[in-house]
Amino acid sequence: MNHIQEFIALNGALKALLDVGFFGLLSSGLGLVWKTFKSIKKKDQLLESVAKNQQEMKEHLIQLDEQGQKRQKANIASLHDSIYSNYETILSRNPPVVTMKELNNLEYLWEAYSGLGGNGTGERMYLRICELPIKEEIEEKK
Repeated sequence: MNHIQEFIALNGALKALLDVGFFGLLSSGLGLVWKTFKSIKKKDQLLESVAKNQQEMKEHLIQLDEQGQKRQKANIASLHDSIYSNYETILSRNPPVVTMKELNNLEYLWEAYSGLGGNGTGERMYLRICELPIKEEIEEKK
């Protein structure tokens, strides 16, 4: 019974000092804990959403990178084919000669091709054509 009287006295002192009793303080404390819990839960949900979006973006970037690599390979192949076609046409002439227009065109093809990482046979073909004599105009055979 002594504890109950001490509690009642303590509760009276709290009411006199703070205008709220023990249960009021307890209720306020629990309310604050509940608000904090809800706030933390909301932030956790937001973080989960951000993490999910980040993962989706990462997967999308991987797909874009893969597509970019495929496009680069396709561009290299197309440029190589153009260089090769020009090479065959120019070297099929007797004697093999190149026009300034063809040489300029081939230079643009070569710059793009080598800039994308193409080399090897494309480089050898380009250098071989650069060594040929330049002729103003080519007469086409009929």
